Amino acid sequence: MADRRYNSEYIYGSAAPQRTAEEPVRIPRRRTGNIAEERQKQEQDRRIQENRAKATKIGGVFTLLIAAAVGVMLFTCTNYISLINQKSSNADKISALQSELEELKVENDLKELSIDTSIDYEYIYNIATEELGMVYASEDQIIKYQSGESEYVMQFEDIPEQ
Repeated sequence: MADRRYNSEYIYGSAAPQRTAEEPVRIPRRRTGNIAEERQKQEQDRRIQENRAKATKIGGVFTLLIAAAVGVMLFTCTNYISLINQKSSNADKISALQSELEELKVENDLKELSIDTSIDYEYIYNIATEELGMVYASEDQIIKYQSGESEYVMQFEDIPEQ
């Protein structure tokens, strides 16, 4: 049932509508009964409201904790997905580089083979022995000595004679 106050026309300004005589004015009744029961009920109502206030506070803190947990979870999931994407792109790059390495190895082997086959060792030997007068070293010209740990030798001073 609609309230009659709102059925009238709008009044411009700050004038409030006057109360009509038809509307009854509520007057609070005085309670009669046991005062101890009333106080107990008031105390119980007060405790209920305090518990509701505590629950609301706990609910707010709990909501913040849940929101933080969801935020951390979303951040972790986003990072995980980006790492998976990065891993797959790196795997693609690795496979491309491996195939390029294989191609370069084959190309290098072919070049080495062409160099080895282009050298005429017989011609070099003939030039060295006939034109330049080179000969193989004899046993008395070879000096043997103990080297260090490495098989690679660099001569910084004269080779010691035995």
